[in-house]
Amino acid sequence: MQSVGFKTGMGRILTASVLFSILLVFARVWRSHSLLYVSLIWNLLLAWIPYGISLVVIHKKRWFSSPAFFYTATLLWLLFFPNAPYIITDLFHLEQKPVIPLWFDLLLIFSFAWNGLILGYLSLMTMENEMKRRLGIRISQLFVIVVIALGAYGVFLGRYLRWNSWDLFTNPFYLVWYMLRMIRHPLHFPGVWGMTLLLSTLTGLMYLTLKKIGEREKT
Repeated sequence: MQSVGFKTGMGRILTASVLFSILLVFARVWRSHSLLYVSLIWNLLLAWIPYGISLVVIHKKRWFSSPAFFYTATLLWLLFFPNAPYIITDLFHLEQKPVIPLWFDLLLIFSFAWNGLILGYLSLMTMENEMKRRLGIRISQLFVIVVIALGAYGVFLGRYLRWNSWDLFTNPFYLVWYMLRMIRHPLHFPGVWGMTLLLSTLTGLMYLTLKKIGEREKT
């Protein structure tokens, strides 16, 4: 599956899907007079960042002809990538609220989670193809495995420790120290590795499924 931009059919569908999610939030605010779930728009914007970076990398190849620039962009992309699967965990907030039916909130959160995953997967497909072109298929496959695992790990850090992508810039030493502590004492943090393993397995299978569907459509 090639990169997806706004001028393609897929790009238009993706844009319509994102607008649908945002309209659901606006409708909820209008009906309930509550700003609950408005933060999902911000979460989706963060998920859009790695997608945007991947589009720049693939469409502005001259800018990234230097390996230093390309790998810098890849690290920046990886830093924001966990924001895509993170939206899945917003389902934790689902509970019956006054005025609004539970099914509406379920559809609202799920629509944002779906869009976040699609944005993340499309960006990962683009970066995987670029890695394959530069370093070969085996390195690109390893790249996908590492990214999905780090993405799941990042979801845990964001959901339970309330860290975000900006902390690597604002508080890098504490962040690295705490991550090394979890690695050195894995038995003290069983939830970290359990969630990372299971979430990376799930999101990895979902990614492979969508990728195979895309490959099948080409044939």
